[in-house]
Amino acid sequence: MRAYVSAPSLRASLPLFVSVAATFFMFKAFAGSFHQSMPQWISTTHPPSDSITSENRECQWLPANLHESAKSLQPLLHPEFPLLEAWLRPDAARYGPAPKEIPAVLRNQFTLDRRIPESEFFFDQAYLGGSALVSEWTEQMIDEYRREVRERKPKFNYVMEHVYAAMDAQSHLIRGKRGLVIGSENPWLEALLLEYGARHISTLEFGEIKTDHPNIDTFTPKEFVSGILKETIPKYDFVFTYSSLEHDGLGRYGDILNPIGDLQTMARMLTVVVPGGFAFVGFPCCHDKLEWNAHRIYGPLRLPKMFAGWRVAGIYPEDALQVTDQGYGFQPVFLLQNTFGCVNGGISLPHQPWLTFAPPKGLHI
Repeated sequence: MRAYVSAPSLRASLPLFVSVAATFFMFKAFAGSFHQSMPQWISTTHPPSDSITSENRECQWLPANLHESAKSLQPLLHPEFPLLEAWLRPDAARYGPAPKEIPAVLRNQFTLDRRIPESEFFFDQAYLGGSALVSEWTEQMIDEYRREVRERKPKFNYVMEHVYAAMDAQSHLIRGKRGLVIGSENPWLEALLLEYGARHISTLEFGEIKTDHPNIDTFTPKEFVSGILKETIPKYDFVFTYSSLEHDGLGRYGDILNPIGDLQTMARMLTVVVPGGFAFVGFPCCHDKLEWNAHRIYGPLRLPKMFAGWRVAGIYPEDALQVTDQGYGFQPVFLLQNTFGCVNGGISLPHQPWLTFAPPKGLHI
């Protein structure tokens, strides 16, 4: 999933404006059908105390056994932008080639007011609007990947020991559950989750993917957003994303530039995963850097924003936050628990959660 920002010229902004306007009016028409049933406070920042509905639940918190170095990581209680903004962003292919340099008008936003160092590492691999790198996933292909999982074979350039460590420790969160995978050029992660007992996996990917596997379905960003807004896609028990979110909004894969594209995707997941559900998130860590336009590396400046609304329940390896001298190849797995919609988490949900603005401050868990 990707997001939008304003472009530095009217000519560059026109396609974006049309896309945003079209999205807004489509959403307005859809929302009008149930306007009478909307909570009265959806246009405000702070809902009244009696706004808790059947969406909210008493959540059981997974005991967090964190390394001393991880105790300083304190996610924001909620995103710094409206959830409505995250859901209304256009997930359309960009106009023209990927920019080789950060547009000057966006540099401060991409680097958090120049606090995050930047370097050049350029790609232009547009998938959005076309087919995925591997666009057909056969059942036979998935079975072969599952065999490799059983043999603990490494995949690509990833250090798979962190992924296996997370799965071995938390397989009970996967077994018999429905999960969502965000970003998948090859179905190695889907195969891994099925091998660890997942009941069904949905994949969200820029490019279109076709599969005949009975336990996998796939969505493009446009299809997924439509399904969520129309409530034809049920909430997931967990989400797993690895080496994907760090690209969000950088234009590498054909998406529109957006300095907070990664933050908005994580915020969307607050309403896609059940209250108290889980997210397994792997990306380059653990010092702040932007390597344009290949990826972000996450450190103490961006991590609290990235995990806003989530509770850190585990990190694999546990001392990952002490590693500050490696490049993008070091990608630990963070285990997060969703506090959004938990009555004991301080944030309540209306029936249509994407219509809320940024939730009020809640209890620190």
